[in-house]
Amino acid sequence: NLVVAGEEVNGELLALAADQINICKDVLDPSDRNTFARINLAAGKHSMSTTKSNYQQASGYFEAGILLLNTNHWDTQYSLSLELYELSVAVSFMRGKVQTVSSRLMHILSKAKSFDDALNSRVLMAKLLVSQMRYAEATTGVLAILSSLGEDFPKDINAPLVSSEVEAITPILQGITKEKVLNLPAMTAKTKLHAMKFMDLLLTTFRFVLSPLLMHAFGFCDECISGLVVVSHAILHYSDDVWLAAKICRVAESLVESHKNPHMLRARLAGMISVVLCFVEPFQAGTDRCIKGHRSGVIEGDIDTAMICGYSYAVGSLFSTDTDDLINCKKMLLQFLSHMVRPPPLHIICYLNVTDRCSLNSFFNSHTSPSTNESVLFTVQWHT
Repeated sequence: NLVVAGEEVNGELLALAADQINICKDVLDPSDRNTFARINLAAGKHSMSTTKSNYQQASGYFEAGILLLNTNHWDTQYSLSLELYELSVAVSFMRGKVQTVSSRLMHILSKAKSFDDALNSRVLMAKLLVSQMRYAEATTGVLAILSSLGEDFPKDINAPLVSSEVEAITPILQGITKEKVLNLPAMTAKTKLHAMKFMDLLLTTFRFVLSPLLMHAFGFCDECISGLVVVSHAILHYSDDVWLAAKICRVAESLVESHKNPHMLRARLAGMISVVLCFVEPFQAGTDRCIKGHRSGVIEGDIDTAMICGYSYAVGSLFSTDTDDLINCKKMLLQFLSHMVRPPPLHIICYLNVTDRCSLNSFFNSHTSPSTNESVLFTVQWHT
């Protein structure tokens, strides 16, 4: 009854109840199946949100919940069906179950009643294609969706074009402050909100031009915050105005800290903010920011984002720690990297810049203890 009412229930008790129910799920009364599907949904969420992030266990609960749905569940249990299928896709993605991911996404997209309902699945489909190194298909799909929302991008995007676009949007952002952003009217145009939400979920660099233009023309929405961080990255990489990039990034960070849910945004953006601000702040400030992002990710139950922030903290520590503490840095890096590795066939890859790769390769070669086998704990594919 508590689960159906949306009340908070002890996660361990939920898992215990779901385990007992699933033993006899084939003989359940039809009137009880909806309730028990919801219990499996809640138990699966609990398994995902624990510090161990047990995706295999979560997958079992979501699959059991799907089996408990009615025959015509997309008509009679639409919201429950959508949530179970989306979470099934998420954990299957983490476990490398490509066929399950692909078939479930296609099923959701065929049943979704609105753009909002299909939004997560469209984003996951793009990420699935990228994880399989099908970049052209992913890019085509993303551009087609943005085009349907009235936002057209050139198919041939190159460095000179990006540089000219950065130069064009710079005047809009010169006088930006937190107060000016918050005093903007709320963005209400439905298609513009859809475009911002879609790009926010992708954290795509497509938005570096679109976000400030939409914010300037149509008003502010929460997705503008991450958009400003991406814009600051673009300015940092494609112009020489480091101080403007830092200014925009600080405005975004201030908006994160005053947001109603700062942990969610901090976990997603801490690493990107640190990259920009490391040019104008002491290095220690960046590593402190990453560890805060790690803690926020754990609080939110977003363990994978937490691991990425933790990894960034560990890498940053290489450049700010004492020589005597390098072995501890190595152990910390190994811990985070071992959590970040995903099984084939998705081939999730750690992308590091050239400095990171050279530093880490030299570091591990110079500080490997013959008495340990830590080097075989994980495999990282380095990409240029």
